[in-house]
Amino acid sequence: MLQAVQDKKKLQQVFRTIYRKGEFFSNKTLKKLLAEQFQKVGIKLTPKATLILQCSIYKVENISEYIDGKKVNGYRFGDMIYDFKL
Repeated sequence: MLQAVQDKKKLQQVFRTIYRKGEFFSNKTLKKLLAEQFQKVGIKLTPKATLILQCSIYKVENISEYIDGKKVNGYRFGDMIYDFKL
């Protein structure tokens, strides 16, 4: 249980590291970025693009864009979520 909590904190740290507001990342690119960061912080999870949906730091939108005339699935990072709980 404690390991799961530690991994969640590390996962949020990874999300903070890869954040670039308004930028589109294809599933393939996002998976690669997550794999690199997982290795740096020691997360044992298999990197999947869908993990970004667990991010509680910023908004994430699942979209498709056309790149070089081909439809590419991915995610666009939105605004930061400011949660001022006392």
